[in-house]
This record gives sequence, C-alpha cells and structure tokens, in this order.
Amino acid sequence: DEDGEWVTRFYAPDVTLQLSAQVELLPINLGPLLSLSLADLTVPLAVNAGGGEGQLISADCARGTSNSVEFGVNLEREVARIVTGRLTAAGELQPERLEANVGRLSLLSGLLPPIEGILYLNAEVDGEVPGIEETVFLDPRYDLYCDPIEGCDQSQYNDLGDGLSGLDLEITVHEASLLRSSFGLINLTPLLKPILDPVLELLSNVISSLAEGLINPLLRTLGVGLGGISVNVSAANQDGIQLIENIAVEEPEQ
Repeated sequence: DEDGEWVTRFYAPDVTLQLSAQVELLPINLGPLLSLSLADLTVPLAVNAGGGEGQLISADCARGTSNSVEFGVNLEREVARIVTGRLTAAGELQPERLEANVGRLSLLSGLLPPIEGILYLNAEVDGEVPGIEETVFLDPRYDLYCDPIEGCDQSQYNDLGDGLSGLDLEITVHEASLLRSSFGLINLTPLLKPILDPVLELLSNVISSLAEGLINPLLRTLGVGLGGISVNVSAANQDGIQLIENIAVEEPEQ
C-alpha cells in the first residue's frame, strides 16, 4: 500500500492455557540414614502459545500450459511462554512465584517421626520458545481450476513450531532454606543442596513432560502448536493476462 505495508495479511490465534500440576517425588537416599520424598506439591502453570502473523509477499502466476500459482508468504512467529502463575481476567499471563514448604525427611530406620516440609522453597519458572521470522513458499502450487463437484483447491502450510526442541526452561530460586537444622543427632545444614537439587530437577522434568504430553497436543487440536503457525489458501483467481518476457532494452544513441 502507500505506506509500504503488504496488503494481504493474516494472523494466528494467541491461545492461552492455565493448568495445575501435582508433583510427587519417589523416595531417594541422602546417605546411610536419611531418605527424602516429596508427597504433595501443586505447581500452577500459565501458557501462552505464541501465535503470530504473516503477509502474502509473492505469487508466481499461472502461464502457458500451467494453471497453478506458487504463493510466497512471510511468517512471524511470536514468543511462546510457560510460567508459574495464572491468567488474568483478560487472558494475560501473570507470572507468580512458587512458594511452599516441601519434602518429607525420614530416618531409614524409622526410629523418629518424619519431618514434613523440610525445605522452604521460593522459586519461579519461566520457559520460552523464541519467535522466528522466515519466508516460505507453499508447496504444491495452488491449482486455479475449480472442480464443479469437489470445489476449489486447498493449499496449506503447517509450521508446528519448535515445540519442546526450542523450549528454554529457566528455574530461578529466590530463596531456599531448611526449616530444621538437625534430625536427632544428625546435622542437616550440609544437606540443603542435596535436598534442593532433586526438587528443582523434578520441577523441570514435570513441566517438560506436561509440555510434551499435554500442552502441545492440546494446542494442536486447536489448530496451533507451541510457537507454531499455519497458512491455508482456500480460494484464488487470476484474470486473463498477457506476459511479455525476454525483452531487450537498448540504450538510446547519444
């Protein structure tokens, strides 16, 4: 147009989801006497699928004996995000910290009652699938002939996004501490890192598994993927034209 923008533009839906994950950690040994398990931890998650937009930037027209058109489109995928938090009333992501007392610490001998909520955790999860801009050509070419029974041709390009392969997951620990410094005669202070590490690894694995087994398949049933976009051409026509090619342009004599 007169502003230098492509006239034919299209948009992919920006789908948001909110879900809650229930986390459980199987008992692991922290030494010859202690065992750690995570019985119950709820992780609230909010997801933005990214969406995107695009423009029709070229068309290789039908000519000669060919009655098909090759369309070129520019795709701009937006950033997709997975965060701990919730959705606002307007459907926007509201990142929030995960704050909980987690972990059950037990003596392997069972001589003392277990300590519930041994670890205080204040953390935040933020994962992204980066946005990408690219130019693609719809293949096969779009057939301009419309069958009187089957109707017109359909041409589609599906970009399901990078999905999990492009997910950059970051867990930020704002605060972590043990709520007890001893268990019987055992000093627990050196165990902060051995207790914290499996909990953080569990969080990362749970969110990645949810994205692979639930979030991405659910989004694809809605016609989108995590950081994906698709283009469908359902109708096109071309008026009668005359192409003139291979014209030699000569410079005027001085």
